[in-house]
Amino acid sequence: MGRESRCEPTGIGLEVGTCDDPFCRNGGAIRGDGKYCHRSQVVSCTGDAAPRIVDACADRRQYLFEDCYSVQKRECMEYTDTDIRCAGSHSHLEGNGCYDGRRRRSW
Repeated sequence: MGRESRCEPTGIGLEVGTCDDPFCRNGGAIRGDGKYCHRSQVVSCTGDAAPRIVDACADRRQYLFEDCYSVQKRECMEYTDTDIRCAGSHSHLEGNGCYDGRRRRSW
């Protein structure tokens, strides 16, 4: 999967095995053990193990009414070396039941 990736021969014959994510041991974890933003997710690194996902930073969907939802986009933010978390960046309405104030939105 990348430089310093560790692979297991789980395939049959010439099939590819599975390889881990080397982020924690190939220079990505520059502060040593702890939390980091990696691939838009909050991950935890311990030693040279593969990163463990702490929070996937999935978008948050809130039901409003009929077929209308408020969707908050979330992304990983590193505020300080020890304050790494998912944060909401912006929201939008989604669904056929949403109104723009006067008329139903058409998607």
